[in-house]
Amino acid sequence: MSTQQTIPIIDISPFLDVSKAGKKQEVVDQLYDACKNVGFFYIIGHGIPDEFISGVHAKAREFFDLPAAQKKQITIQPGKVRGYQVLGENITKQKRDWHEAIDYYVELKPDQLSKTAPIEQNEIIENPDVNSNRRLVLDNLLRGKNPWPEAPSGFRSLFEEYTQHQIRLGSAIMSAIALGLGHPENYFEEKGLIDNSFWVMRIIGYPPLQGATQEDVGISCGEHTDYGCLTMVNQDSTKDALQILTKEGEWISANPIPGAFVMNIGDMMTVWTGGEFKSTLHRVVHRGTGFRTSIPFFYEPNFEALVKPFTGVKEAFTDMVYGKHLLNKTSSNFKYDDDPKQN
Repeated sequence: MSTQQTIPIIDISPFLDVSKAGKKQEVVDQLYDACKNVGFFYIIGHGIPDEFISGVHAKAREFFDLPAAQKKQITIQPGKVRGYQVLGENITKQKRDWHEAIDYYVELKPDQLSKTAPIEQNEIIENPDVNSNRRLVLDNLLRGKNPWPEAPSGFRSLFEEYTQHQIRLGSAIMSAIALGLGHPENYFEEKGLIDNSFWVMRIIGYPPLQGATQEDVGISCGEHTDYGCLTMVNQDSTKDALQILTKEGEWISANPIPGAFVMNIGDMMTVWTGGEFKSTLHRVVHRGTGFRTSIPFFYEPNFEALVKPFTGVKEAFTDMVYGKHLLNKTSSNFKYDDDPKQN
């Protein structure tokens, strides 16, 4: 299997360090080419210390090493999207993914929540059953609070700090993408598309796939494209687990590079560019012998953002409100062993 040589490595520091601002155009050109031709790229020069990056992995491992009963104190529940999922609870294309994880979402402030009211009112009209899974998920997306574990110590403060690093990095990359598309650097913010990013963070633990014990398990994480905007993956040193599908139809490994994040564009970027940038299929197949950790951060559009092609080229793309698109996806993400109706 091929490795990271085919995936571009881009130094984003000119968009984070004013002393290097004269090199922005080089970054813009590299990023545009990567988004158009690959859909994946490595980011270096982000300014986040190596010890901090490795520290979040160490803290994640501490959590996953806890007894099952202790981890389940923050377990996800039917009708909710925030919290811990046991092995095999997340599904992709009706197959269980062989990983455990914690999902966290941005917690909306009152002024942000007010902007989502028209979406919620429309959903109430279309789906009046307040106790339906879809309505419960919508309420948890908009008003839910993230459940933080009591142990390990320092878990919440570390990952909240990590979130701020990722928001800063996501904004810088989106600025470079905007310039590459011929827009002003702050275009996405000025248009009200990502100024209040509805970000998502997953903290994922992958045991070796060969240890899967349930019959309907697919792989570690089934092949998919990401349904948002920009994904920033902090993976540990495990090789040949994260794989992407090239235009030639070959699965290649996006192996970890020390100090780098591997990133990919999501489906909303495909819509915005009228298909010029295409989100890339990827999957996780962990057949190694160790326990793998990965912390993807999804830098997403505003919940209320209207996503439509910038160029006016419609093709097969339909205008959509991101929050409704997210609701469509998250309403069927999990398979609960104690809830046979969930699929």
